[in-house]
Amino acid sequence: MSPRFHAALLIAGLTLAGTHACGDDPGRGGTGATCGLHADCASDVCAASKCIAAGADEDGDGLSNALERAYGSDPLDPDTDDDEFNDFIESGAAFASPNGADALVAPDDDEDGRPNFRDSNTADRDGDGIPDQQDSTDTRRRVDAGMDCVASTDCGDGVCVGRECHGPDEDLDGDGLSNGLERRIGTNPVNRDTDADGLMDDTEVGSNPESPRDADSDGKPDAAESNDVDQDGDGLDDAHDPTEAPVPDAGP
Repeated sequence: MSPRFHAALLIAGLTLAGTHACGDDPGRGGTGATCGLHADCASDVCAASKCIAAGADEDGDGLSNALERAYGSDPLDPDTDDDEFNDFIESGAAFASPNGADALVAPDDDEDGRPNFRDSNTADRDGDGIPDQQDSTDTRRRVDAGMDCVASTDCGDGVCVGRECHGPDEDLDGDGLSNGLERRIGTNPVNRDTDADGLMDDTEVGSNPESPRDADSDGKPDAAESNDVDQDGDGLDDAHDPTEAPVPDAGP
């Protein structure tokens, strides 16, 4: 590690760690307190719904919790993207921003907007033979579970519930369909009967979840269109009526 990078890490770590060293807001939680966002913590670092100390290194990867928050890596996982390369190695160095102030800029080999520590050097999401870290066109954007969010669009292929990202491979509602799949096909990942017609989503989706059943061929899967409701009153239930009045599909 170069002396310049080492100094930059120390400076950034001290700056972030010391943000609330004096006069902590008494309304913000101390270490170990329950949190939903970084702002809930006196340390400004929330991970897995708990406030953690800014200056500590919870996962032992060589980056302080505060630095991991600044970079966007996972302070509880020394290898955020599970590619067997430590976050410290993939986090790169501090560079000068255009205005001359020091800024933390993590390397992004394929310039796709996802830094190396979030883009695996071994996985190949789109199956084109190029590792994600080197592939600017890998199409399945993922965000680690536990990251702060406001909407599901903040969670890549996952889903935002209670201001926390839940991973795309999880099945929050227990209907046999993953969060990521439900987002892709338009069903609700936190409701096992999206259209409230008494038929579970996995039943209505059918045997090929990537190509869900769509009885009326209107582009909305049967699992998101009720077999009981007739929105336009023409005698055809919505699941079998391609011309029912348009309403937004349920979902976060």
